[in-house]
Amino acid sequence: MKIGGRSIGVTVILGAGAAIDIGAPATLRITDMITKGHLSRSEPWVFIRELKEKLDDYYNCKANFEDLLHCVETLLNYTRPLKELNSKHKPVLGEFMQIIDPKYINHLNLYKSKIEILETIFEEIRKYDSKFNVPENHKFYSNFWSDLCNLVSTDIYNLNYDRTIQNSLIENGIEFEEGFINDPLRENVKKFNPENLYSASNKVVNLHGSIYFGFKKDLSNEDLLNYNFQDLYLHLSSLDAKETWGRKTGRSDILTQSGEKVISSPIITGLRKLEKLNVAPFNFYHSLLPMSIVNNSSLLIIGYSFGDDHINSYIEKHRLIHGKSSKVCLITFMDKEDKKTWHHNISEMSKLTGFINHEMFSFIAKASNESNPETTFEYKNPHESRDKNFRMYFGGFKDTVDNYKKEILEFLNS
Repeated sequence: MKIGGRSIGVTVILGAGAAIDIGAPATLRITDMITKGHLSRSEPWVFIRELKEKLDDYYNCKANFEDLLHCVETLLNYTRPLKELNSKHKPVLGEFMQIIDPKYINHLNLYKSKIEILETIFEEIRKYDSKFNVPENHKFYSNFWSDLCNLVSTDIYNLNYDRTIQNSLIENGIEFEEGFINDPLRENVKKFNPENLYSASNKVVNLHGSIYFGFKKDLSNEDLLNYNFQDLYLHLSSLDAKETWGRKTGRSDILTQSGEKVISSPIITGLRKLEKLNVAPFNFYHSLLPMSIVNNSSLLIIGYSFGDDHINSYIEKHRLIHGKSSKVCLITFMDKEDKKTWHHNISEMSKLTGFINHEMFSFIAKASNESNPETTFEYKNPHESRDKNFRMYFGGFKDTVDNYKKEILEFLNS
């Protein structure tokens, strides 16, 4: 909706930090569960731990679960008899590389590792998603989304794999669209149809997938003309959705134009996200995001590490598009140790702590419309740009909502 020449609407980006206060695991927790959780001497855990140790040494830092999955899906490309395949089905590097240790291209070990990594992620997400209780422990979370969607047209892009926002809005009677419709041929399953997605006042999409996404349970030819083999369905039960994951449904991984394979999964993780977006609903969700950035003059970012280049390329253009009408609010978390290493020079602080990386610094400069934001960057909660169109809160999502919800809603709707 346009008011006085500007579009009133909010685009929301939620990273992993947005769900920490409702019980979501941090990246370190998921990585630890994958590499240490079962402490088994059998495959694939020993193999996964060996890969982790090699990556730690190679990167000169601690690898996380996305690094691990990227390693596994890359190595899987070299378990195939590459010499026997035509050029469209093999990576070019196969001709120029020599395998040092065949143990690391053992197809069975890598395949089991892939399954274990994805299933561990699923279980860690399901733990907090299944315990999400709107009336009791998570009222701050539920009410914030309801209040925001009641106040202004809102497009929510959740990078997490849960349905806590959808459940919050349903509980509070707020209408929203996510692009799925009832499937008359299947109970407790919805199929994707974006007909109403683009025009809806409130949208909630799981941009990188969901534990509730799954494939068709059967391999019949129903919907053959409308849906592709890898397209996803929304299951009302996450456990039902999980039953459709994996090779037991007859689905192979995705073959890219470079001749490499990437993992076909209802959740997008690893370091090759862009190559996994060519299936529904991901392809439509990612066409929707730049439209939201263009249409909505307010932008709210919560708990996002600025680690996805394709998302950064859109959100960093918000100020360019909306100029002085741009309103940007960034909610992050700074712990006590980070506060001790606070430095007015952002680039210097990034060397001292992992709190701010280059991508976040670049975004702050652009959203503030300040080529040298260090001159005004001091620890004050919230931090505000000179023109007062950019605000940054440091207390995490729950603390910020508890103490600043009213002013944030007014700011985004001003």
